[in-house]
Amino acid sequence: MKKITELFLTRLNPIAWWGVAIAAWAVSRVSQVWLDSFYDRSKFPVPFYVGQTTFDAAELKGYYAHMINEGTLGIYVQTQLVDFVFMAASFVFLLILAGTALRTLPAAIRESKFGNFAKAMLWVMPLAPVFDAIENLTSFVMLANPQDFAYWLVYPYSSFAVVKFALFGLGYLWALSSVFILMGYGLWTGVRKLFGGKGAQISVSVR
Repeated sequence: MKKITELFLTRLNPIAWWGVAIAAWAVSRVSQVWLDSFYDRSKFPVPFYVGQTTFDAAELKGYYAHMINEGTLGIYVQTQLVDFVFMAASFVFLLILAGTALRTLPAAIRESKFGNFAKAMLWVMPLAPVFDAIENLTSFVMLANPQDFAYWLVYPYSSFAVVKFALFGLGYLWALSSVFILMGYGLWTGVRKLFGGKGAQISVSVR
């Protein structure tokens, strides 16, 4: 991970890294559109996030029963497989996004204790698709016996989904925050220079 951190800090400037991140997002988005097309064809009766976070085995079995009646359960299994393509694209995108957020931070902040949090996000953000993969593997166990799987399986299944969504949200929020931190730091530095350095900084903060 140290080498990955050095890669983001030494190879490109922040603007270039944001360009790479946008390109990675575009690839991820294309894979999501492909995934969504399979999901629509599977005729899963509710939005995917509703089904994944239900924590109710009877309800989930009802969704599976609906697809069995529609003759689309096989397409849903294919959807779960296509999802791994989206996961791979998301893993790369989130790793690049985490590195871009780190590179966006001013050097003074990166070298502070807060910088350790930013570096830790290089590990945390890509975990979202990892939990997505674990969730999918759990779903395959249930789909092997869609009307009679063990009720307790829904709890780890939905728990993995909740963690996945939380990590996706945290990652996007952190990336956005890094931009605001840069803007705030630039404003603070500008005010400091305008009012004459450290002494002026203290007087301004007192006000």
